[in-house]
Amino acid sequence: EHSNVIAGRTTYARAIVPEMRAGPLVMRDVAVNVVPLGWKEVGHVRVAGLLGFDFLAQLGVTIDYENRRVTVVPSGAYTAPADPHTIVLDARIGRGIPLVTASLDGAVAERIGIDTGGVGAFLLFDYFTRRNPPPLPNVDSLAFGADPNFAGVGGGFAASPAFVSRFQLGGFTFHDVTGYRVLSEQSFSQDSDGVIGEGLLRNFTLGLDYANERIYLTPNADGRKALGL
Repeated sequence: EHSNVIAGRTTYARAIVPEMRAGPLVMRDVAVNVVPLGWKEVGHVRVAGLLGFDFLAQLGVTIDYENRRVTVVPSGAYTAPADPHTIVLDARIGRGIPLVTASLDGAVAERIGIDTGGVGAFLLFDYFTRRNPPPLPNVDSLAFGADPNFAGVGGGFAASPAFVSRFQLGGFTFHDVTGYRVLSEQSFSQDSDGVIGEGLLRNFTLGLDYANERIYLTPNADGRKALGL
């Protein structure tokens, strides 16, 4: 067993799964982490776990939010999208999480993760907000009610809504974006600025080319409308 800090400190155990299947893919003798997941059921779906970096790094992955489809090929067979609106992000793989650079109202977040399971458009850690005073303004609490509470691998944490007039990622600029700022102290490790979550990523078809440390963003219909393309 060992411990780590991800939405709070939690204890991991290691195990070997003799056989694991994901669609037509078959893996044998897979080393896994066993963690006390804190998530609730989403609709009728119970979250059983996460496919992490060791799995994704062997593949070229395309996540098509518009058509709700994930396709994979061996990493050597992956080809960049041909859509002229596609942009490529250089990703630094930090502890298995792809880190990119984004700008929030001119404040540069150089280590913000791409998290397809992240809640909202973005989630900012105190590693970022401490270096960028004053903190990003809260959205009017009357519109959202009390500050929300979320749950991650390590348990629950509190967050406050935050509003950004201009969220820039690569060559794309989103206007009037609402995300969250983590309030709970020491809920996340102190080496990343935050994560970009599903609320923003769903505007794209997402290409993950971890072997070459690249992420491709191709605006889908919702994304082209939001970006004015």
